Amino acid sequence: MVRPGNFTFTPGRSALVSMNKIGLEDKKQPCAFFSLNGDYYLELVFKGDSWNEEHAPLFQARAGEELILSDQVGSLEYKGPGMFIASGKGILPILNILKHLKRADAISGHTLLYVARTQEEVLYERILRHILGTNCVFVIGSDSSYRLEPKKIDETLIRQKSPTLQQEFYIAGPAPFVQHSSEVLAQLNVVTPYIEIVD
Repeated sequence: MVRPGNFTFTPGRSALVSMNKIGLEDKKQPCAFFSLNGDYYLELVFKGDSWNEEHAPLFQARAGEELILSDQVGSLEYKGPGMFIASGKGILPILNILKHLKRADAISGHTLLYVARTQEEVLYERILRHILGTNCVFVIGSDSSYRLEPKKIDETLIRQKSPTLQQEFYIAGPAPFVQHSSEVLAQLNVVTPYIEIVD
């Protein structure tokens, strides 16, 4: 969509989006910002299910229809160089932060650990590799033979991939993943991480 006026957002934050039609104004869908501040177009990525009956009109929106953007939502915000830890759709707010850092030529000193059950579950792999190069680490596989849960972050992996524990840590993903990763960091006595639950 064309960026409305002088609209800007905080990288890592999201918005609730609905259609400007009678009866649909309050049917809001969470969306992550994909474009950058300063881009002519405002690109959004749906954070919810790819389709459901309640939000069907929004997914079927056509060119020229108006959308309503709410205030920004979410808790993730960039505070300085460090390690990003993500799983599932948790990569969406992190990706936007990384894209802004790349444009500002400030990507040095950052690492990403992206946990997924299968390679097919990895979102935006090509973009992430382009931004971070060898500092983009994909942890692929399952702790269960039934593939119910992705592998877990552990202290050994954090120490291997983090040049120093005296840096910022950012975690985003499903609630159990965020809780486990936070517990691992607590065991390492690192600073309290910035977190966002994205189911």
